[in-house]
Amino acid sequence: MSPQHPAKDSRNYLLTKHAYACATHDGVIFLDLRRDKYLGLGGAQAEALSALVQGWPEPPPGRAEPPESEESQPYNAAVAELLIAEGLLTRDRALGKAASPVRLTTEKSLVVLGDDLERPPKIRPADAVRFLRACVGTTYLLRTQSMVEVVRRVAERREQSASHLAAFDPDRTAELVNIFRRLRMYTFTASGHCLFHSLALRQFLDSNDVFPSWVVGVKTNPFAAHSWLQLNQYVMDATPEEVGFFTPILVI
Repeated sequence: MSPQHPAKDSRNYLLTKHAYACATHDGVIFLDLRRDKYLGLGGAQAEALSALVQGWPEPPPGRAEPPESEESQPYNAAVAELLIAEGLLTRDRALGKAASPVRLTTEKSLVVLGDDLERPPKIRPADAVRFLRACVGTTYLLRTQSMVEVVRRVAERREQSASHLAAFDPDRTAELVNIFRRLRMYTFTASGHCLFHSLALRQFLDSNDVFPSWVVGVKTNPFAAHSWLQLNQYVMDATPEEVGFFTPILVI
């Protein structure tokens, strides 16, 4: 019996639950949390998935995808099967999810918090204690847990915080970010440690009832990944110029 290929426009493939994907101008990037690694596909391989994977992210403006033809279906299915072997796609609805792209949209220009205060806020003993707890907790988390577990815990805490969100106060949050940065100077540098920095700042803000989104973004040519915190148009541990080069692949 000859193998059967998916019918035209049948989107019967899903991302596995530990995988995330986003479209770039060069193709598509996968984030595999289970292996803590990225995989990039370009050209025909990226285009092959658009008609097969549910919720597949649309390409950025300027990168058009050709319509699927019957002749391309065997190749498209072969690419999808290779990604199943890599653990990035599945046909099992119980194990998968739609590849819906994450969104970080705002009608306002991005603003960095904590850089333009007229007077640095006073650091209280309680601030230092919260800072140390955030750093120690983040260190323990990243050293003892997989990225799958790290993301699960952040998402779980995010859901818990949704029930008691206070009104967002940009001025107070700017003070907290400034306090964190000043204390950070005595313990670690943010350069080259964006994941640790963003997760530690997230925990510090969490302890002060501020709950921004944790974002992981990617770019190509050359490839790079970056992690930061954002709430609406406010960026909390990076500059708008820095994050503007990155396409979000994970937002919690």
